[in-house]
Amino acid sequence: MTAVAAGTVTIYAEANDGSGVKGNCTVTVTPATITVTWNSTNVFNSSNADVKIWNNNKTATYEGVTISFTGSGAASYFKPYDIDGQTKLFVNVAQGGAYSFTAPSGKIFTKIEIINSGAANLTEYGDWTKPASNKIIWSGAASSTVTLAPPSGSNVNFLDITSIVFTMKNE
Repeated sequence: MTAVAAGTVTIYAEANDGSGVKGNCTVTVTPATITVTWNSTNVFNSSNADVKIWNNNKTATYEGVTISFTGSGAASYFKPYDIDGQTKLFVNVAQGGAYSFTAPSGKIFTKIEIINSGAANLTEYGDWTKPASNKIIWSGAASSTVTLAPPSGSNVNFLDITSIVFTMKNE
């Protein structure tokens, strides 16, 4: 038996010696790497209230990935907004606050890319790197939870996020 694609299959077998012995088993094949992308076609639209983190709404989930805000900072938010006929994501993390991304059950993050259409106000720290003015990447040790928090004395601002790409694997 060789896996050729993700999915579930039930395999049936029967002895050909006339004994009537038979059996079956179900096999599930999952891809080694799973990618979930949040962008303007799914998450970043103003009608998708489920992903807004604002005031008392501190957690949102889409495609199994959960984002949660912790800490203080009334100026912290994660919400879709419309500008020039395009919907993008606006993120601000005030000093003292943090966002945590949590992978779906049974999965762990191997990489998270946040792509901005303009320059993001972020400096590299911890496992977050800034390879280009419009992108930051987390690529630390595989984990079910990843935190984005500004270092002491600074804020994180992304004004025009076009996508967040979560790369995961099975735990």
